[in-house]
Amino acid sequence: FKTRPGMMMLVAALFGGPFASTCYVVGLQMAGSIVVPISALCPAIGAILARFLFRQPLTPRMMLGILICLSASALIGFSSMGGIEARPHMMLGLFFGFLAALGWGIEGCVCGYGVSIIDSEVGITIREVTIGISNLIILVPILGWIGQTDGFAMLGKALADVDSMKWFVVAGFLCYFNFMCWYRGNAMCGAALGMACNGAYSFWGPFFCWLILGVVFGLDGWNMVPVAWAGAVLMVVGIFTIATNPLALFHRKEQ
Repeated sequence: FKTRPGMMMLVAALFGGPFASTCYVVGLQMAGSIVVPISALCPAIGAILARFLFRQPLTPRMMLGILICLSASALIGFSSMGGIEARPHMMLGLFFGFLAALGWGIEGCVCGYGVSIIDSEVGITIREVTIGISNLIILVPILGWIGQTDGFAMLGKALADVDSMKWFVVAGFLCYFNFMCWYRGNAMCGAALGMACNGAYSFWGPFFCWLILGVVFGLDGWNMVPVAWAGAVLMVVGIFTIATNPLALFHRKEQ
């Protein structure tokens, strides 16, 4: 925590944890799984921020990838217009999804630089400790104030809800595993390519929301129109265009 990279990881964790994660959950609640590909704009945002924060080059190929991501985002946004009656706060939910992308873009950009200096396991420990403490002493009181109730009493009731908490425990371990792999991948192959691989959740997120919540549990509102699915796939294409030259995959040289 006393080193410059450690402090950078701490600040980035505040953007990626309490800010981005809260916006993401609120967006999902308001707009459904269509928020997932919107939040996957984070690699594009991270590439733009890296240009200004760390003076990393922004090549024409990367700008093309960013344009593809923005086009996919617009396509998904327009496809959601027909669902406003079913979800009255659809557009506000998409806005929260974009805020989540902004927070994760900042985190990926800064932490990608940080884990190139310090060990990825140290980096993820700083992240999780920072998020846990900040959620407890900052986010819980704020949410309690918004809901006009005692935040810690609300937390106690949530912890006592065994049926819900078992799912939060499963999600928590998966979240740790996800970010651990993300940090380690960023350290091994660079933040740009690491964020691009992680950005594939723009497709897998809606897919598993539809499969688990819609098909298995039979909940309404977790499916997306075909245009939105096409936008999610297009988002993945744009993300990989930012990170690497797709044509290079067809010109591999033997060592």
